[in-house]
Amino acid sequence: MDNFIIGQLNLHNDRVATSELDTLVRDYKLDVVLVQEQYQHARLRSRVVQFDSSSRAGIYVANSNFTVTSVRNLMTSHCAVAEVSNPSCKVFIVSCYFQYSDPVGPHIHHLRQVLRSLAGRKVIIGADVNASSTLWYGKYRSTDTDRRCAVEDFIAEMNLGIHNTPDAPPTYCSPTGESSIDVTLSSGDVRLDRWRVLPDASCSDHRLIVYEFLPRLTQGFIHNNYDFRYKTKGANWDFFSSLFARHAREFTRNDLSPETCAELMSATFAYCADVAIGRGSITNTRRCDWWNENLVHLRRIFRRARRRFNRLKKRCVTGDTFTSAFNELKIARSHYRAAVQKSKGNLLRKIAARLDKEGPWSPLYLDFKANRPINLSYIDNIKFNNSYTTGIEETTEALLHSLIPDDIINDNNYHNQIRMWAAELPNSPVSNLATLDEFIAIVASLPLNKASGEDKVSNKMIKEACKSAGYSLLSVFNRCIAEGIFPRIWRSGFIRIIPKSGDKAPDDPKSYRPITLLPSLGKLLERLIVPRLLPGGPVFHKNQFGFTIGRSTTDAAISVRRTVSISDGDVSKF
Repeated sequence: MDNFIIGQLNLHNDRVATSELDTLVRDYKLDVVLVQEQYQHARLRSRVVQFDSSSRAGIYVANSNFTVTSVRNLMTSHCAVAEVSNPSCKVFIVSCYFQYSDPVGPHIHHLRQVLRSLAGRKVIIGADVNASSTLWYGKYRSTDTDRRCAVEDFIAEMNLGIHNTPDAPPTYCSPTGESSIDVTLSSGDVRLDRWRVLPDASCSDHRLIVYEFLPRLTQGFIHNNYDFRYKTKGANWDFFSSLFARHAREFTRNDLSPETCAELMSATFAYCADVAIGRGSITNTRRCDWWNENLVHLRRIFRRARRRFNRLKKRCVTGDTFTSAFNELKIARSHYRAAVQKSKGNLLRKIAARLDKEGPWSPLYLDFKANRPINLSYIDNIKFNNSYTTGIEETTEALLHSLIPDDIINDNNYHNQIRMWAAELPNSPVSNLATLDEFIAIVASLPLNKASGEDKVSNKMIKEACKSAGYSLLSVFNRCIAEGIFPRIWRSGFIRIIPKSGDKAPDDPKSYRPITLLPSLGKLLERLIVPRLLPGGPVFHKNQFGFTIGRSTTDAAISVRRTVSISDGDVSKF
């Protein structure tokens, strides 16, 4: 079970420091970064979980293997709250910024409400409290006595654990001085290890804090094996087709039921794909093509100048030596920041030139693919039954209950009769079975750009298997048709929740639309069944506008208008 590697950094509203986040994630293998004072217009690979576009606190999740649930009802512009979970554990992450120009009381009051709402759960807090205390191994400052005392009392009141270490350097370093104003706290049974401060990791005035969260297996948390894909590009399809033909007899035996045949067919597809194609992991590794050796050299010079300046300041050196070091630091920092912006601009111009010359589907496509944003599993918590959900499990349960309610068995006689007909097997076998030519024609018409279901069997795999074992596949489908059975394994799908277009409230369940990804083999069986149930094509009432191809609400409105216009104003009969 892998540990979470978490970073914590105040970016000081610096454009270059915020742009460096992706480089820091790559260099230090960070999964999550708790950020404060982030520059809002920096182009990052993953989204920053924050309250709005003017927020001073956020959570940058760089690992696509995590599911992120933002708890928006507990968030403000200075506090970001989210649950980060993976198959092994889940933990709530809180990023806070106690702005120095604000009274500390309202920030503490809000964080207190957050912790009370998350009582009993594992919570990690990364905060820039703008106060130094010996509790987190800083030095007393006479300028922040009230803030320090307020934060100390709050930590004691909420019984929070402090993870700062005494041997770490100060977390903040600027020309005006050094101090430890960044603190890592936790509540609940949270284990953090290897807490450390990296002085020269970022060009921000604050220093990068890195630590590891040691998860413990969450009871009842089910591992999701869906998040993988078969490496179909460049696959040896001849080997796959011949291997499938050799194993086809396993699911075509006469002594097997249609349900068993369907299960064995899906298992055969999975086995042959694993052997002949192979699985490819969905990685979160992304390139930073604008980063180069010149930037490494300039950053090294900047770090050297900053170390020299801090060393002179600790020794209370003044005069020309101190002034020279300070000017050297400013020049090195300006050169480094200018080089970063120039490098990014050169990359954009290079891509634009190649796009005009080579087109979008040249090798340039691979560069775009390598630099694409991370596909992060993200959802906002919702309001359900006049209360807000917290965490992925509560949110998904509420969404399912709202968007896909349970079937009411005792609603009326009409629906009861439909359920009885659906449960009864046909009295006589269907004799109009599919022919091999019909089956091959339907398989050839299957589109290649459709998502696969839980079994990951794609239409491409079905087409290749049909070349060598088309009759074996058809025999299973015909048995299902003849006995009136639609196998359960092909009726099971994954539900994906996607937001509706427009400016919808993110905490309203009706702002989302459920999409079910069904197995491709079940869709193929459906294509064989429909012509036999409706040989003359579907027959609908002329006023049926919903769920009808080629008709929409516009047609319904036109029909109403036409009906009213021909009534000559006499609407008494309507």
